[in-house]
Amino acid sequence: MRSLASLSFAIWCLTGATDASGLSLEVVRIVGPEIRSPDGDGFVALEAMGRRGDGVLLWGITEGDVWGAYEANADSLVPLIEDRPGDGFNGLILRSGDEDGEVIYSDSPTIPSVQSLYVHRPDSLELIARGGWPAPGGGSFGAFGEAALEGDDVAFLAGPTSAIDVYLRHEGTIALIAGGSTIVPGFEESGFTFFQPQLVNGRVYFGGGTGDDPFNVRAGIYSADGGDLSVVVDTTREIPGRNETFDGFGPLSTDGERFLFGGYTTGPGGFPQSGGLYLLEDGVIQTIADSTTLLPGDAGSFAFSSHYFLGEDFVLFGNNGGIYMNRGGEIVELVARGGSLDLGVISYAYLGEDALSGDTFSFIANAERGRAIYVARIVPEPGTALLLGLGLAVAASAHRASAAR
Repeated sequence: MRSLASLSFAIWCLTGATDASGLSLEVVRIVGPEIRSPDGDGFVALEAMGRRGDGVLLWGITEGDVWGAYEANADSLVPLIEDRPGDGFNGLILRSGDEDGEVIYSDSPTIPSVQSLYVHRPDSLELIARGGWPAPGGGSFGAFGEAALEGDDVAFLAGPTSAIDVYLRHEGTIALIAGGSTIVPGFEESGFTFFQPQLVNGRVYFGGGTGDDPFNVRAGIYSADGGDLSVVVDTTREIPGRNETFDGFGPLSTDGERFLFGGYTTGPGGFPQSGGLYLLEDGVIQTIADSTTLLPGDAGSFAFSSHYFLGEDFVLFGNNGGIYMNRGGEIVELVARGGSLDLGVISYAYLGEDALSGDTFSFIANAERGRAIYVARIVPEPGTALLLGLGLAVAASAHRASAAR
C-alpha cells in the first residue's frame, strides 16, 4: 500500500510530489469558504452533485434563502436555475445532471404537498411528472426521489407516498420499470422496494430489497431495458473468500459491463456489521477492499462506505475520511485525513455525487480554515501511462481487479 499523503497543495493548481506509485495529483480549488452567490450572499448549504466540464455541478441554499443549481469552475460560479419568489417553485432540489441538463424537483408554491419533477436545460424547463398524475401500473404520483438523466431519458423513483418504485421516461412516455407488484427474478416474489436508479447506455440499473424479515433478507442489484428485470448480483451470491452470502448492497457504479458495488453481511437485528467493496466482471466477483484490508497511512481498516466509482481501469473510493485508488491490487492514498491543503490540515475528506470523470475527480474537504470543494487530476509520470489502472502489464488486462489485502 502506498500513500500520496505527503503532497503539498496550493491555493490554485499544482502538481504534487510523486511516490513510488508513479502518480501525482494536480489539484484545483473550485469552491472555498469565501464563495458568494451572484446576489452576494454566502451559502448555508452547498453540495457537489456531479462533474460539469472542468468544474463541478453544485446544489446550494444561500443566506437569502435562494435554492439553486450552479456550475462552478476555478474562476466562476454560474447559476443554472434558482428558486426565487414568483419562479413557480417552493424549494428546488438538484437530483443529478449530465453535460447540458439537470434533473430537479420542487414542491408547488400554491398546492400543499404536491411535488414536481423537471429536466432543466439552458433554453428549456420540461415538466416530467407531477404529484396527482396517474402513475403507470396504477395509483398516482405523490412523492419523487432519486433520478438519473441520460440524453432525453430520465429514470426516477416515485410512489404515492414514498419514492420506492422505478420509472423511466423515454421518448415522452413514462413506464413502470419495477414496483411493489413486480416479480423479482432469483426470488420469484414481489413486495420489493427500490433505490438509486441509474441510466447507462439506455439501460436502467437499480437496487432493491425486502426487509420484512431481518434474518431472511432478499435483496439485489437489477437492470432492465424496458422489458423483464435481470439480476446483476443478489443475496444468493457468495462473498469471495468467505463461506457466506451477501445480506445487502450499497450503490452501483457501472459502465454496463463491469459492476462495482458495496456488499455487506448483517448482525443481530438485521443491522450491517461487515462490509466490503467488490467488482463483478464476466460473472466473477473480486474483492477490492473489505474489513480485513488495512488502508495506507494511519487510516485503519476499510469500513463499509457508499462513496466509490469505477474508472476506465481503476477504482476510486472514499473511506475513513480519506480518498483512495485501487491500482493493480494495491491501494494508493490520494487525499489523506490529517494531510494538508491550502486551508490547513484536513479533518475529513470525501467524494461527492458522480465525482469521477475520466482521470479527474471532485472531492470535499473539511480543513482547519473551512470547507472547500476541489477537483484533482490523477497524473501518471512519464512512462507510466499504461500502469494507471488495475492491470499492471498490458491494457488488455487492465479491467481485472484483484483483492487488496
